[in-house]
Amino acid sequence: MFIEHRTYTIRPGKTLEYLDLYGRLGWPAHSEHSVCKGHYYSDVGQLCRVVSMWEYESLEDRAKRGAALRADPRWQEVIPQIASLVTDIQSNLLLPSSFWDETRK
Repeated sequence: MFIEHRTYTIRPGKTLEYLDLYGRLGWPAHSEHSVCKGHYYSDVGQLCRVVSMWEYESLEDRAKRGAALRADPRWQEVIPQIASLVTDIQSNLLLPSSFWDETRK
């Protein structure tokens, strides 16, 4: 299992527009195809950032889920709209430390 930690840099002044558009049109498709472990935006520090964390069982699982998302007509409709608001995307694959137990609170 790993987490894909994605950071999107949004055009200045467009973060709320991005969140509204993604929330209404992108989220229903995206969350149906992958398991989201967190979705946040920055309010202090580096602004215009949206961070999402997606859980995958393997690289093959990620590839399969990604292909299904890209084939989804809902995603195909919204991606050009949200992509125009994004200036940069960074993706990191995070592996759990040997002592981590996510069920522990």
